[in-house]
Amino acid sequence: MPYNGSVGFAFYQDEPYWASDDVQVLIPNSPVDKWALLFVSTMIRFEKDRFTYGYKWNLARMKATTIHLPATPAGDPDWDHMSAYMRGLPFSAAVARSEEA
Repeated sequence: MPYNGSVGFAFYQDEPYWASDDVQVLIPNSPVDKWALLFVSTMIRFEKDRFTYGYKWNLARMKATTIHLPATPAGDPDWDHMSAYMRGLPFSAAVARSEEA
């Protein structure tokens, strides 16, 4: 997620890549499927308007930012709900079919 230039534009990337110093690479602490990570990247993008070139979303500000996600009754992120939601979107069927091929 860049903190310079296109601040806050988060993307899911499942292939190895090289990121410049202007990008914060976020890696989940536990296994999460790509559909839930696509949901998270969308939620992160909702925060981008709070930051500008003069007020960068640097690592310290990222750590202080709360990204609101669906939660289980125990208060943990509801990865299954996020995954199911993303799979239910109209584009998801085409993507799932292309993965099977």
